[in-house]
Amino acid sequence: MEYVKAADMHCDTISMIQYRRGRGERIGLRENDMYIDLGKLKRGGYVLQTFAIFTDLEEKDPLETALEQADIFYREMEASQDLIRPVTRMAQVDRNMDDGKLSALLSLEGGDACRGNLSVLRDFYRLGVRMVTLTWNNENELAYPQTPRCRKKRSGIGKAHSVIRDALQRGFSADSGGRSAGSGDSSVSLGSLSADPESAAAGQRKKGLKEAGFAFLEEMERLGMIIDVSHLSDDGFYDVLEHTSRPFVASHSNARALAAHPRNLTDSMLKSLADRGGVAGVNFYNRFLSVPCGRRSGLPAAGDFAGQDTYPETTTNEAIICQIRHMTDIAGMDSVGLGTDFDGFECPMEMENCSMLQKLAEDMERAGFTNGEIEGIFYKNVVRVYREILDGGTAD
Repeated sequence: MEYVKAADMHCDTISMIQYRRGRGERIGLRENDMYIDLGKLKRGGYVLQTFAIFTDLEEKDPLETALEQADIFYREMEASQDLIRPVTRMAQVDRNMDDGKLSALLSLEGGDACRGNLSVLRDFYRLGVRMVTLTWNNENELAYPQTPRCRKKRSGIGKAHSVIRDALQRGFSADSGGRSAGSGDSSVSLGSLSADPESAAAGQRKKGLKEAGFAFLEEMERLGMIIDVSHLSDDGFYDVLEHTSRPFVASHSNARALAAHPRNLTDSMLKSLADRGGVAGVNFYNRFLSVPCGRRSGLPAAGDFAGQDTYPETTTNEAIICQIRHMTDIAGMDSVGLGTDFDGFECPMEMENCSMLQKLAEDMERAGFTNGEIEGIFYKNVVRVYREILDGGTAD
C-alpha cells in the first residue's frame, strides 16, 4: 500500500530533550537516538505531531518546567524551519502539507502548571498550547487522576525514568522488559488492579473535577482548546462529558476491556467519547496493551482478553492492532486515532521508532482493515476533531 499520512496526538519528546540536556547531553529534535526526530517523522509518513509539555508536581515548579519546555519547542522549531513549523490552526497544517513541511502542535500534559488560574491557561493559549491534559498522575487544583502516585519527592528525572523508578519500587526489573524480578514469565501481572473492565479504579469513585476544573472546561471550549481526558479519573471523564458540549479527546489511552490498566478507557467511555464526536489515541506503551493470543494470522475476539491483568513484554504490532480492533468495534472507525506516547515510556518494541509506523499500516491491511479505515485511524479522525475544535473557538 502507499504511504499513509499520520497525525499523532501525543509524544513526550520535548520533555525528554529537556531531561537529557539537564544531564549535560547535546541533543535536539532534528536528529537524535530517541523514538522521534524530524528525519524519523518524515520517513514514517507523519504530517502532524502533537508535542506535549510535561510537568510533574513532585519535581521543581511546574510552571517553570513548562515554560522551559515551551522555549525548547520554539527554539527547535526555529532551528528546523526547513522541515517543520508550529501550528495553532488546521489551515496552517494544510499549508504545511502543500509545502512539504511537517506540522507541530503544542499540548500541556498536566494542568498542574496552571495552578487553577485561568489567566495562566490563557497565557499558555497565547504561547500556542492548543490541548490540555487536565491531570497527570498527581491530584491538582483541577481534578483527580486515575492512577494517583505515592507522593515522594523526586529531582531531575524525566517522565519515562520516573515510570521505571515506580516499577522498580513495585518490585519489577527494568532490565527484564518489565517482568517481575527473578520471573521467567513473558508477561507481567498488574496485581491489585481491578479485573472488572467497567469498574472505576480502587479509591477513585466520586473523585472527578474540582471547581477550578469546571471553569477550565468552559474557558477551553470558548478559546478553542482541546480537552484531553487521558490520565483523568473515571468520575472526571463523566464530569467532562456532562459539562461540555463539544468533542474532546483521550489523547493516549487504550481499551480497558482488553488490558485492565485503569489508565485505559472502559467500553462505556469509548462509546460516550464517540457519541460526542471525540477521538481516542492508541497508546503504544506495553503496559496499556494486551498479551497477544499467539496467533499471527487473524485477530482474537475481545472476549479472549476480557478482564486480563497482564501485559506483553514487548510492544508488537499485533498487540497494537488488537487494541485498534476492539476500540473501533466499540467506538466506530471515526473515533480512533494515534496517541503513541513515544519518548514517554521505555519498553522493548517491534517498531524501533516512529520511522517504522508504515509497517503498522501494512500489518493492519493484512489484518483486514481497508485503506480508508487505516487512513482514518492514522490521520483523518484526528484532523477532523482538531479542525472542529481549533477552528471553532471565539478567541481572537
